[in-house]
Amino acid sequence: MDNFEIFYELQIKKIKNEIKKSSERRKGPAEAIANSFENNKKYKAIVSEAGKQRQREYYNKNKDAIDKLIAEGIPVTEASVRHRQTELDMEKFYNENFQKIVKKVRGKAEDLINSAFSNTRLTLFNITGVSTEGLSPDNADRFVEKYEEVGFSQLYIKELPLCVDYLNKRLLNGITDLYLESTGADRRQFEWVFRAIAKQKLKDSQRVWRLLDEIKNDFTVTRLMEMLAANRFFADNYNEVRTNAEAFLRLQSDILDTIPDSYALLYPEARKMKRHFVLCIGPTNSGKTYRAVEDLKNADTGIYLAPLRLLAYEQFENLNFTRPCNLVTGEECIYIPCAQLQSSTIEMLDTGKHYDVAVIDEAQMVGDEFRGGAWTRAILGACADRIYLCAAPHAEHILIKLIEECGDTYEVHYTERRTALEFDDTFETFPYDVETGDALIVFTRRDVHAVAAELQHDGLRCSIIYGALPYDVRHEEARKFNSGETDVVVATDAIGMGLNMPIRRIVFIEDQKFDGREKRPLRSDEIQQIAGRAGRYGMFDTGYYSSLYSSDMIRDGIKDRVSDITNAIIEFPPSLLDLNVSLSKILEKWNSIEDKDGYTKANIKTEIKLCKVLERLTSDKYLIYELISIPIDERDPAVYALWEELSENVIRHAVVHLEDVEPAYSEKSQLSELETAYKICDLLFHFSTKFWKDGSEKEIIRIKTDISSITMRILGEQALTGKTCRSCGRRLSWDHRFDICDRCYNRRSAGRTGFRPAHRRRKEHRA
Repeated sequence: MDNFEIFYELQIKKIKNEIKKSSERRKGPAEAIANSFENNKKYKAIVSEAGKQRQREYYNKNKDAIDKLIAEGIPVTEASVRHRQTELDMEKFYNENFQKIVKKVRGKAEDLINSAFSNTRLTLFNITGVSTEGLSPDNADRFVEKYEEVGFSQLYIKELPLCVDYLNKRLLNGITDLYLESTGADRRQFEWVFRAIAKQKLKDSQRVWRLLDEIKNDFTVTRLMEMLAANRFFADNYNEVRTNAEAFLRLQSDILDTIPDSYALLYPEARKMKRHFVLCIGPTNSGKTYRAVEDLKNADTGIYLAPLRLLAYEQFENLNFTRPCNLVTGEECIYIPCAQLQSSTIEMLDTGKHYDVAVIDEAQMVGDEFRGGAWTRAILGACADRIYLCAAPHAEHILIKLIEECGDTYEVHYTERRTALEFDDTFETFPYDVETGDALIVFTRRDVHAVAAELQHDGLRCSIIYGALPYDVRHEEARKFNSGETDVVVATDAIGMGLNMPIRRIVFIEDQKFDGREKRPLRSDEIQQIAGRAGRYGMFDTGYYSSLYSSDMIRDGIKDRVSDITNAIIEFPPSLLDLNVSLSKILEKWNSIEDKDGYTKANIKTEIKLCKVLERLTSDKYLIYELISIPIDERDPAVYALWEELSENVIRHAVVHLEDVEPAYSEKSQLSELETAYKICDLLFHFSTKFWKDGSEKEIIRIKTDISSITMRILGEQALTGKTCRSCGRRLSWDHRFDICDRCYNRRSAGRTGFRPAHRRRKEHRA
């Protein structure tokens, strides 16, 4: 059935419903059903040949708008068609005219830079200068002082976010004004619609960032210096700025000279070996890791490298059934006598130690912006005779490229999923359609708790898994689900990274996640990774996946071919620490140089920020680098404050007593408090093993075990608190957008005197 037939059927159905409702009101249901539509003029008109022809003409006239409405499941009415057609016309205008505005804004920005730096005293805009007053004898000293703070590479960019904001406003205002002028559209009626469309398209196209890069590329350091040399208001300070600029250019040259032509040469010990790689390529639940680990068990020496502590611990237990194996992660070490095998998180690989076999799991993470550098380092630098890379299909080409760059040999083995994976369309309502064996997927800690609380209220026993839980608690929650002690598991996408659980059906309760920058729809690779956890081999013949809302998006995500990873993430090379400038300048310059083909530099914005904090206390680059390499959650105020305090103590060689810095907690602590306490213990463990070396690690592990025990007890009570109205205390659904129920909101909006916040009612009750 083509779209016109669908549209025509929908129009007939709409008229039938209107006639039926009207008849029911006037004559009652029985008589209305008995009375057919043959005598209704409106119905007769649309089903006639002439009526169908009129509908076809209307469809052809508004085809694009109607097709979009049908695809999105939006009712097709004259108003919705008119609105969607207006949006399409606006998009067409945007696409046809936007380049004019880009050219105009770029020209204006470059004029400002030329004017400000050459020979005038014009006020500098955010995009054009370090000082907002302009270059003049009065502020030249402050200009130089500010330059010392931000570095010459940022000479004409005061603050990058403000600069982007300035360009974005120029582009948005320019295209909106052009639309209103060209079309004569009513400003009050159409401006907000067009601005919304243009704003989204600007965001999607990344046009602002590309425009900024084009402007920055036009104004090199050399060109800026030539312009400043001609500025008569800047003569007294020019020599100082020129000296600093030359130092900046020397630093750039030194970095480029220090970095080898191939990043593989950063690992000379591995280059002396003839390594052989075995690529195990396949989807989730295809057994690709199993073969690699079986070979590891038979090796004289070997290491398993995992993306998560939980997976490292799982293989640690698995390997110890066969042979002694150590567990070494950043937050815990368990050494077994006579062990020649090791299970670790990927960051803990010692590239100077030789192994017979190394297994690198989830190697598609090589393209991850934040952690991918650890996988690239392991592939380029692991000193092992035979290295297994277990990865998803979209990572195959980039992995082969890295291996060939190293000059090593490889073979590829493809694995197929061992159980069928099918879409289940029976899940329509939550929580009524939840069944035993389901894994429900949301993407925030708060939503995990809210969903689990609703299910527990309905009598279902729940395991919960999310990243902030202590890893041994996550392991215990998985064990309870595996053994049948709990009915369902509620989890974030942390469940998708290799956890083996007897999940019959994965249900996407949410289809969007916050990725650190914005809330966005799930990518196809994320959908496949998570949904693939359903149907564990040996327990189910078929795994199922479903969605509460966007079934089509999830189905398409499973079928889509995921785009190949084109770039591997490369970490900051420690060899650059030998350059004779401050670490923050080295990091900033490393961050700004052009990427090599096939590589993207790791995101080190957090490291630069932490580095500048510590440079106020010491100039020891090697010590600062060790301190900023400690993984912390800088968004957690308690953890960040403690990191700063402990780092200052290390720099000042002050003695730290564990009892003075250990976290406060008790049996009555909330889950969020226990999670923070566990993060603090992780931080203390890093400092103890790296700097203190006073044997306090055992006490830290004891505290962590105690925190985990309390957490397990709380979760074992199956009494999580869901969302409640802050006014009346009424239970709210997990996806309720506000912290107040509709009834209380309506009462408050109406100005009724009965509205009193819960804390006031409690005080009145006690009185």
